[in-house]
Amino acid sequence: MYFAENLKFLRQRRRKSQAGLALSLNLTRTTLSGYEKNVQPPFRILIKIAEYFNISLDALIRRFCFSGSVLNSLLAPLRTMRMYSCSRVT
Repeated sequence: MYFAENLKFLRQRRRKSQAGLALSLNLTRTTLSGYEKNVQPPFRILIKIAEYFNISLDALIRRFCFSGSVLNSLLAPLRTMRMYSCSRVT
């Protein structure tokens, strides 16, 4: 499951500290830290986190193209491709 990676990425993208996000979610900082280290939260907390970031539960817990490393790995082949223009011959 990719929940921990996604949670950390989303938190950092919002420029929130662990303490700040924990306060917004009514959690302790150490609890949130555990979630970012692969401790599985209860389902009700997953819902609360998904609602906070305005994303689906599916996007929160699955391998999703949030992190730059995943996005970069998908875009890498496109960066090496050469683009050729086709001119019409009349």
